[in-house]
Amino acid sequence: KTTFSLKPFTTPQLAMSSVTVKVRTTTTSVTITQYKVTTKSTVYDIKKAYCDEHNNSKTPEGITFRVRGKELKPDNASLSNVGIRGRLAMVTMSSKLRGGALYIQKGNMLNKNRYRKFNSSDPEIKVTNKACCVYLDKNGDRAQMPCGHAFTSNSMFDTLKAIITKNEYEY
Repeated sequence: KTTFSLKPFTTPQLAMSSVTVKVRTTTTSVTITQYKVTTKSTVYDIKKAYCDEHNNSKTPEGITFRVRGKELKPDNASLSNVGIRGRLAMVTMSSKLRGGALYIQKGNMLNKNRYRKFNSSDPEIKVTNKACCVYLDKNGDRAQMPCGHAFTSNSMFDTLKAIITKNEYEY
């Protein structure tokens, strides 16, 4: 006769459980596989693992991870402290974008009637004579995107506002 003695999981055993982290961006969903992630790993650890494994052009300081809309912070917090206690964590990655928009302090960013202009002195902005690809007109200053399309600052604003308002992840 064989007797088995099963021990229940204790808190330290659960705290060290392995976590599969899937990172969703606007275009892809990837899994961190080269690093062992546990519930004791920090938010910074998974940011660094994502950058090292899937996107060398980003730095951990320049990206933000969210779970169900809630930002995972601070960077030195363990995954269990930010609410990730299961075996699978689906996080959404976002990053700060650089742009040529004019910032108006205490201004309403969604005010359609506000005049918008781009910073034409920025050497990365290529001014063009092409018609705007959104409104198909040649009114106002237009910048040419790397893909060849031309936008005015208002048409770019209207396009991005429509995407954000619809809560779309891809466009």
